[in-house]
Amino acid sequence: MRDAKAGVSFASLAPAAAPASPPPPLPPVQAKARECDLSARVHDALRRRLGVSIYDHWLKDAALIYDEPGLTVIVASEFQRSWIEDRYGQLIGYVAREAANKAINWVRVQREDRRP
Repeated sequence: MRDAKAGVSFASLAPAAAPASPPPPLPPVQAKARECDLSARVHDALRRRLGVSIYDHWLKDAALIYDEPGLTVIVASEFQRSWIEDRYGQLIGYVAREAANKAINWVRVQREDRRP
């Protein structure tokens, strides 16, 4: 009320813009076809450890390929690669060692080359 008496007008304020919708999710990487039983065990362990929401967002569509003596995580984008490597790389190695019950000496995160 005080603003109206002081001559302040809110009539010229633009309406709030609708929030932008998030981009559509990327399809699963083609390398998922190369996953094995060990990959499924590591996926399950990561889902339990990270929680469904984080797992579904970052790792559900990633391929987990056991390349003795390490694990390669293959994702669809460079952003995913960087994010997963920085925030979850060590945890993935730890969880993979527990789930596989064998040595996982390294974890490599790489972007899938989707050229035809």
